Amino acid sequence: MGREKFRDNGQKLDHIIEHLHRIDERLCKMAQVVDDLVAQVAKQKTVLASVKELLQKLFAIVQAGISTGDLAKAQAALDDLKAQDDEIAQAVIDNTPPTPPTP
Repeated sequence: MGREKFRDNGQKLDHIIEHLHRIDERLCKMAQVVDDLVAQVAKQKTVLASVKELLQKLFAIVQAGISTGDLAKAQAALDDLKAQDDEIAQAVIDNTPPTPPTP
């Protein structure tokens, strides 16, 4: 009877160890997903910053055009650029996850 109990405990330990290995594998996969997500967010921020800078420069060029001549054409381009800038800003707001609470 004592040996059967030991064998059952050994099987239980093997079962527990197997589950711990599965948990460890899942945690490693989750860590990789989080790392990938962080990298993608950083990439998005870089792209958005570049787009915003480009739009700001184009906006300045169009404003300069307004002050020198063809007002209707320059104003149409300026309005289009401003709309794109607002759209990008809203996309950033809409797609930025809330800051997680600190533990």
